[in-house]
Amino acid sequence: MKKITYGAASLMFVASLFAGCGQQASTEAAKPATDSTGMAAGAPIAYVNTDSLLAHYDMYTELSSQFQEKSSKAETNITSRGRNLQSEVNKYQDNMNKGLVTRTQALTIENDLQNKQQAFVQYRDQLVNELAEEEQVMMNRIHYSILDFLKEFNADKRYGMILSTSTGGPVLDADPSLDITPAVIEGINKYYARIKTEETPAAK
Repeated sequence: MKKITYGAASLMFVASLFAGCGQQASTEAAKPATDSTGMAAGAPIAYVNTDSLLAHYDMYTELSSQFQEKSSKAETNITSRGRNLQSEVNKYQDNMNKGLVTRTQALTIENDLQNKQQAFVQYRDQLVNELAEEEQVMMNRIHYSILDFLKEFNADKRYGMILSTSTGGPVLDADPSLDITPAVIEGINKYYARIKTEETPAAK
């Protein structure tokens, strides 16, 4: 039986995700030097470690936990249905071996079991497809929330470009001073708390 899994591939973000986006950094350590006009000197390139960002992003943690719980329940449900169907098949085969059913009864039972098997496969596939779609929607929500936050984060154009990196990613070596991951994590969680408050209807 197909196992419902939490796709690791959907957790990856392309390097262009962070290009040209952001808001003012929430920590002084992330601020680059400025000239007499207050503009960022040289508009440096910065980078964010997406592995660390996702691991510490409250929105990702909450949504992925909810999805994993739903996925686990669905898998348990499918497994239970599959076992029940297999139990009926085993019982039928045992009765056949013991000569406890007629040929006519056997045909009726086999047709019934075949219909149940087809219904089970359709139910399983539909549920798996629905979960895959929900997971994609979840990742899209996270993706666009990061983009929206980074537009604020780099509104002052202090960075000419913000790149992403991850374990095994395209950035093999970089100056640690260009790593703004801690500032982004701090800022994006405050951003998420704010938009959650804005989206939650006020209690009457």
